[in-house]
Amino acid sequence: MRFRLVILGFWVGVMALFSFVVAPSAFAVLPSTALAGNLVSRVLAVTEIIGVAASILLLLSLFLSREPRSRSRIIELFGYLATLLAMTASHFYFSPRIHAIRSGSAAEPLSFDRLHQLSVGSMALCLLVGLLIIVVVLWNSRANA
Repeated sequence: MRFRLVILGFWVGVMALFSFVVAPSAFAVLPSTALAGNLVSRVLAVTEIIGVAASILLLLSLFLSREPRSRSRIIELFGYLATLLAMTASHFYFSPRIHAIRSGSAAEPLSFDRLHQLSVGSMALCLLVGLLIIVVVLWNSRANA
């Protein structure tokens, strides 16, 4: 459980840093939205890969754990699956289409704004799920202590 909390805490921290510091700062200080968009896209790609890797590590750790079955483990399972799905969709579907629209190399059926909303929603979902799992796991460990 401690391993999962460390990985989850790291992942929540990465998402929070990206969402609340890097992205807003890039658009606030860089001289053009194109430069800010390029920086944010690059950092987002790394953030998404970290999210996919963290979700996989968390799922593996959960499955290999010898902890007794509990409601908190079910919450963890569905939470990690949700974050894996959200970050995979963001990295392999939303972000490439956003990049294609920004570079002018492809016409997309979904607009930039809609894809951006879906990407932000994916990150928000992962951040909220991560925080929820931390609370549930800590609450459960305290109750079992």
